[in-house]
Amino acid sequence: MSFPRTLLAIGLTLAATACSSISSGQNAPQPAVTQVEKIAADALLTTEVKAKLITVDLNSTASLGVHVADGVATLTGSVRTAAARAATVAAARSVRGIRTVRDDLKIDPALPDIDRELGDAALAGRIAGAIFTETGTTGVHVDVRDGVVTLRGNVVDPKIRTAAAQTARNTTGVRSVIDEMGN
Repeated sequence: MSFPRTLLAIGLTLAATACSSISSGQNAPQPAVTQVEKIAADALLTTEVKAKLITVDLNSTASLGVHVADGVATLTGSVRTAAARAATVAAARSVRGIRTVRDDLKIDPALPDIDRELGDAALAGRIAGAIFTETGTTGVHVDVRDGVVTLRGNVVDPKIRTAAAQTARNTTGVRSVIDEMGN
């Protein structure tokens, strides 16, 4: 056998020996959870808790903080009521992978109610669309607060004014209508 062939044979033998010891588990590194994997797992759990909280209370997107470390979820920030606090903690506990929930929440009834405000905005949009469909006018401005509708605008035709107010009254979700449309 020539020298280059001998070196090649020795190299292949060594490589085969190394591969067989690794594949048989000898000298192979044992799997371990790295710091990066822990951080990624905590970040995923944080996202899952936040997603769950949004389904319980839309206000949580603006008023709550969530931090997860080693399966322990810490909730910070404020909720509007004690019932909202209990629901928030229960929702966080329900996420698979959360071992413990640390409740650092405060109750603040003065927090804005995003859920209600979005409901009012959606109702205002439905009313404005219905008024346009009914009367053909875009001159009526619709404001809604807790189901109370205020109609404004310079509407000179009494038929349009009456139709706009009646359309608003007939819309589901409206508690009352205030007519401030000018003559």
